Amino acid sequence: MATAKTKITRIDSYVFGRITIASRAYTSDVIIWPEKVKDRWWRRTGHTLSVEDLDDILHDPPQCLLVGQGANGLMNISDETRTMLKENGIELLAMPTAEAVNLWNRWIEAEGSRLDAVAAFHLTC
Repeated sequence: MATAKTKITRIDSYVFGRITIASRAYTSDVIIWPEKVKDRWWRRTGHTLSVEDLDDILHDPPQCLLVGQGANGLMNISDETRTMLKENGIELLAMPTAEAVNLWNRWIEAEGSRLDAVAAFHLTC
């Protein structure tokens, strides 16, 4: 899995199966922080977000985790994951990926590198 450092990770565009961040196109799911992108993000179970899928995020937990659940919002978030996030004081916002992309960009414009959030985007389904 590659991690690309960027200045501030504003999302240029999103369409089913493709997201462009800081002028670089990705065709696999991604996790983004205000200052970097990790591509080729895979989950233990393809269309379910499990605790194990968030290891990279939990090393330095953000205040908020924004989850793009796919174009049609079909990626499920397990109850165990929801409970773990709540117990660790991490706010979870989950919605279809296009909506999540718009919210992320509003946050980046308002907060820039001060943003204490991470986004995990499923690009299909």
